[in-house]
Amino acid sequence: MSKYFYENAIYDDAAHVIPSGALRLSADRAAQIHAALKQGKAVTVTNNRTRITEAEPDRARLLELAVAKIDAATDAAILTGFAHAGSAFYLSVENQLNYQAEYELRYTRVYPRRLRSADGWFEADSPAAIADFYAAMRNHISAQVAAGVEKKAAAATMTAAALREIINAC
Repeated sequence: MSKYFYENAIYDDAAHVIPSGALRLSADRAAQIHAALKQGKAVTVTNNRTRITEAEPDRARLLELAVAKIDAATDAAILTGFAHAGSAFYLSVENQLNYQAEYELRYTRVYPRRLRSADGWFEADSPAAIADFYAAMRNHISAQVAAGVEKKAAAATMTAAALREIINAC
């Protein structure tokens, strides 16, 4: 009984009519190709030789990868893209919570207040300065999230080639 490969299928001559142009396989190679096809890998034939490669991801997988890249870029923009009154701030979740606490307790504090920035200190001289800082921070985060959502919505309608560009660019 011989095994044959043709258009991502394995045929044996005892059970199938062998398509014209099918490539004859050894039993070992037929087993390798069968296992590769079950794993979702691609099998191609060139010059009467089979080649097993990773399958090209489908559009749904490309979209998933592109959305992950967009999310990572959005996170990075939130973390490192905020500046206020000439100071840059690192907006980790912990820092966001600390700044929120400063905002919520602004009327109970003694001024001036010093907030740690990425490049030194920001000095707030009144509750209004803390409120302005906090509003600017929340606006920055909201703008970055909105931009990320917009990019993901646009990605949902893109071709596979455009999705690959996003995956490779970010």
